[in-house]
Amino acid sequence: MIRAQTVVARTPSALLASLDRFHLQSKRKGDTLLFALSAPSDALSIITSHLKSHFPRHIGCLSSPLPAYRSYIMCAIALLDGIAFRSTIAGRADPQVGRWHAARHSSTQQLPAAQSNVFGEFNGDLGRINWEDIWDRSAMSAQEIPVELRTVRPEDVSSILYFSDKAPEGIAKALKATFPHSHEAGFLASSTPFITGRPVTLFHDGEIYSDGAIGIALQPSLGHTSLTVEFPGLVDLTPDLHITSSEGNLIVTVDHGNPTRLLLAAMYKHGLDSRNVLLKDDEFYVGVMSGGKVERLHRIISGDPSRGTIALGTMSAPPQGSIIRVGLWTSE
Repeated sequence: MIRAQTVVARTPSALLASLDRFHLQSKRKGDTLLFALSAPSDALSIITSHLKSHFPRHIGCLSSPLPAYRSYIMCAIALLDGIAFRSTIAGRADPQVGRWHAARHSSTQQLPAAQSNVFGEFNGDLGRINWEDIWDRSAMSAQEIPVELRTVRPEDVSSILYFSDKAPEGIAKALKATFPHSHEAGFLASSTPFITGRPVTLFHDGEIYSDGAIGIALQPSLGHTSLTVEFPGLVDLTPDLHITSSEGNLIVTVDHGNPTRLLLAAMYKHGLDSRNVLLKDDEFYVGVMSGGKVERLHRIISGDPSRGTIALGTMSAPPQGSIIRVGLWTSE
């Protein structure tokens, strides 16, 4: 990374002035600009045109504002030296619950090759099929790595940053398979149907896309580098806990107990009214610990006190044996 900055402005003109200064201070003009922009719809055209004129090589997306700055215009920008790419690899399709006609129509279509091969391997014994494996293969079937990365050697890529639509499974698996030793950080673009008329809005070198992913592959930097991740505003509600059972995106038991009731007890201990706190913008998270620090966060999307399970906003919950803490991230 060459330069990075987050601009918070009250007006479009103030933001444009900050972008002008950032451009003037950027000595290397051939690098790629990465940006995430949150702005009202009537200001988007002038801001994105400004970014495009200053930085013809760019990747970016429209994002949601931080809770404390909803009335402001925000633009996070970074100037990077790397290989930008555009991906059309599909992720998992949205489930169509209760749509009988759609299901009936699709049942007459031939299965993709990847799924057909899976069924063929079992010679009709459906009891032996690993359904999760089937879905994983279907997300990757007939897909290739983005064309810009096909001639890049795996050892020449240290990190990959990308913005994706709401189905990143395909690009995530392709990057991990092709560059197994690199670090990937993927960000889901915000929904923008009421802002631009697109499901998501992605920018790449003057083009605008409504799906897929865009990103940049970074080469190893000279010398030793270190990365520290902090989560300001995250308040621990529990001490370290051990996951004793998980399945899919569900935490089933924690320390052989009911995780939802444990969360409710922790809320009560910290003076949080479970009936009122859920009506606010506060969010609860499960933090996976490593070396005494939070390594990654998963948002809690629901809990069932009777069954005990906690559902996380992720494809897979932390596995059995993981050390976690439950925390609260407030909007203040």
